[in-house]
Amino acid sequence: MKRKLMIFIWAMLVVAFGKGGQTFNTYTPHAATNEYVIDSFSSLPNDWSLYKRSDTNYVQTNIVNNELIINHSNTEGTQADKYYGAVYQFNGASFGDFTFKMEFSIESYLNESRFIGVLWHANEIDDYLNSLYMNYRINGKSAPSTIYSTGKFKDEQDKTMPIILSDKEYHTLKIIMNGNLVSHYIDDNLIVKYDTSNRYTNDLLTEQFPLNGKFGLLVNKCSIKIKSIKISDVPEIMEESNLNDEELVTTYQDNNDLTNFPTVVADITNTQELATLKSSQKKPSNAILRMDKNQDIVDLANVKMDSFENIYTNILQKQIIPIVRVEDMESANALINFLRYKHDILDMAVLSSNPELVKIVKEARSRIRGIISFENSHLEIPEIVETLNKNYATVALFSEDMAKISDIYYVQARFKTVWVNVKENANFLEISNIINSSCYGLVANDFNKIYEAYLQYDKSAYPHPVFNVAHRGLPDSYNENSISGIIAAMNSGATHLELDCYLTTDNRVVIMHDAEIGRTTNGEGNIENYSLEELRQYKLDLFEPYEDIPLLEDVIKAMQDYKDVVLILEVKSSKAGVDGIVKYIKEIIQNYDFLTRVIFISFNLDIIGRLKTMIPECPTAYLGAINATTFASGLTIMGQYNTIYDTSQNNVNKNFNQQFLRDRGYIGWFWTFEGAAQIELTVPTNGYVGITNDIADRYANKIKFIRGISFTLGANQNLEDFNTLKLEIETYNGNLNVVEGLIFSYVEKENYYDVICSYLVNEYVDKTYYTQSFPIYKFNQGDNDSSPSVNPSVNNSTSQGNVSTPIEDSPSFPQTSTPLNPSLDNNGDSNNNHGFEFDTLNIILLVVNCILIAINGLFVTLNIKNKKLKKERK
Repeated sequence: MKRKLMIFIWAMLVVAFGKGGQTFNTYTPHAATNEYVIDSFSSLPNDWSLYKRSDTNYVQTNIVNNELIINHSNTEGTQADKYYGAVYQFNGASFGDFTFKMEFSIESYLNESRFIGVLWHANEIDDYLNSLYMNYRINGKSAPSTIYSTGKFKDEQDKTMPIILSDKEYHTLKIIMNGNLVSHYIDDNLIVKYDTSNRYTNDLLTEQFPLNGKFGLLVNKCSIKIKSIKISDVPEIMEESNLNDEELVTTYQDNNDLTNFPTVVADITNTQELATLKSSQKKPSNAILRMDKNQDIVDLANVKMDSFENIYTNILQKQIIPIVRVEDMESANALINFLRYKHDILDMAVLSSNPELVKIVKEARSRIRGIISFENSHLEIPEIVETLNKNYATVALFSEDMAKISDIYYVQARFKTVWVNVKENANFLEISNIINSSCYGLVANDFNKIYEAYLQYDKSAYPHPVFNVAHRGLPDSYNENSISGIIAAMNSGATHLELDCYLTTDNRVVIMHDAEIGRTTNGEGNIENYSLEELRQYKLDLFEPYEDIPLLEDVIKAMQDYKDVVLILEVKSSKAGVDGIVKYIKEIIQNYDFLTRVIFISFNLDIIGRLKTMIPECPTAYLGAINATTFASGLTIMGQYNTIYDTSQNNVNKNFNQQFLRDRGYIGWFWTFEGAAQIELTVPTNGYVGITNDIADRYANKIKFIRGISFTLGANQNLEDFNTLKLEIETYNGNLNVVEGLIFSYVEKENYYDVICSYLVNEYVDKTYYTQSFPIYKFNQGDNDSSPSVNPSVNNSTSQGNVSTPIEDSPSFPQTSTPLNPSLDNNGDSNNNHGFEFDTLNIILLVVNCILIAINGLFVTLNIKNKKLKKERK
């Protein structure tokens, strides 16, 4: 029995501490013989002393509600020998092996790169501190370090914590040392585990350095509130993940020559679909798996199909990204515990129709991605964007009837992504209608059917309207970031404005690209060293007439008449603290009711973190570099900061845009496109969607949206008589034009035809645009036989430039039953928003056709009679 117990203890140690190729000191459990406990504070503890090399002139302590507040308030640079702030030594606590716990919150800070730190095994040697040390930065970064010599710190490795300390919530910091092995935790989430033995051999710690010592607390340019501290000489054994899995999934790429078509996602609802997932040659990029409270994957009847661990290891096999669906707190906790204690997976997502559950899981394991299903939601589209961002989700899952290009465009224009659920037994036209909605992903039980549908599309298919982001307005012909340039950009087709902002000395948010005003104005100096009144003595002078440097308020007022344009505000200010620029931006956009029309970008992660907490309704993007090599760490940053990347187009290519970004629910946003060649060649060839550019007017006359024009067939007409139909195209500058496009697919219903058309544009890179479905109504015998059709031409030749072939429903795509008159809802209103019925344009066309009705009717009648005569002769 004793031998079995020893084997069990040894096994537990292997699980808790073992790591291939490393040997750590063994641990024999024992009752604590040495403890240091502070449950509440009535004053600064008697055994605490402020280390002599601290920045003593700027350190204050206070007691509030039995909690100790330590504040280091130096806003200037701190000398190296001041140990970067305040260091309090706990003179009554000296330990070898230990468990250290501290419950605390951060009250304030100069900026989000500030930090607190815990020292242990600290000893004074040769008039300076030698110590092991761990810093915890406000922005969520962390690093194990060594303090050596006078004010020198050696960080061994940077890590990312699962939380950002700027939330003013209480958190538990825990350090466990057992022999040479140290583990760090925040809120029981493992941050890092490492071996300290090399610290004693690399000259950072002297030979005199003992394997025990005192504790200390470092506070750097921030204020910390401490509720309790407990130190024990018993190293606690924490159950934790055996595997920190940061390997990326290599998603399947179908060889169909299509560019940036929606990613294909499998929804696994039964054992047959699970078997197909394993056996199919083609693979979806992601698979949705429903988890129960036991960490098992269940079918729609809540019957276990297999364990998540087994599916992940033996079926997905790093070829398919797991998306775990949780719909109650028990299953959410099961997922959290799986990631915390069994298998800490980076490359995966959590999905729920309950936004709060997504947030709970993300708060526990921030680096995984969040997806929210809105299939049964009654939220308005702007509320969907807000809900996504507040609950740390990137992807919105829509039902098929929500797949309207206008709504999907709205969401995706705001740094979020829409996937659409394809209903079971959907036919080809229904699948095509979703593809043509510009969504970024299709979710289906039979994922192979989606790949089959893709084969019907021409390789020149252009599935997404480009987000035409005007960088600094139109800087080649107007003053940068000027009101005149902003208005000109919007008039010429900009879907977004990308402008830059700073904060004046009197806290006004001003718009300018550079921190120094010399290049773009007739003044000199740093913009943030001026008040607004002082700035206004200078003018933007790159182009005449000279203009005032605008405020954020001026930009918002200029955008009032351009309701569809989104402001991408780059926050460049150096004033990012608690009372910094974000506070004043928030006040302005709230006062102008502009929250739904602004998104933020920055090169500064401190600012991105500040935006996350202060303006949670608005999406953000980090402007740092990302590529295939750095993508794993990029996923961690995006999860931590609830952000995406808007990166240099020099870092990426078509494969990165599709396999890394698209397949994980990210739309590619890239900067900065400067020349016509990039616009005409690079963008369509690589399937880029969000493009920040200096020539936004290049898109003025390009197609943004294309729609079918509904009409009623004549008395003797069938859709089969037509090769082409009239379509309306909307260009980026708002112009509407009527063109003829080929019939791509249609389904005949009782009273109408449901139709999709294509339209080819010959440019540097050919682009074939596809409409969503729209109705062509059959002639009703009760109507006047002489009533005209809006699209009367019977054209057996293709329109100029159109080369696609009409495709009827394939036998592999069965039709589904539809209402008798699906174009009307219970109130008699049209619920088919994909096509145009008799709006103003159609009325004008109808009037024109009425003038020609006699001639047209005669030609049609003669044509039909001629066909009949030919048939009779044959």
